[in-house]
Amino acid sequence: MRQSPMNSYDWMRRVGTLLSIPLTLGLSPVVGCAVGWALDRLFHTRPIFTLLGLAAGFAAGIRETWLLIRRTSEEPENKEDKG
Repeated sequence: MRQSPMNSYDWMRRVGTLLSIPLTLGLSPVVGCAVGWALDRLFHTRPIFTLLGLAAGFAAGIRETWLLIRRTSEEPENKEDKG
């Protein structure tokens, strides 16, 4: 039985999703730090919001990475159950 083109490219879709992890882990803290820096300038505080934004960015990056890995590892099981 011949595989459909969608099934033969599933591995590429998973690899593409997993390759987005470094971008997610790198940009999340940068965005959080930038937002914190802007809030520090707005409220005339020193590094309080910058550090909070950086911590929130790291937490968001780790959470999104965890969700990406979980979603990628669960995809094949869901497709087999439907078929």
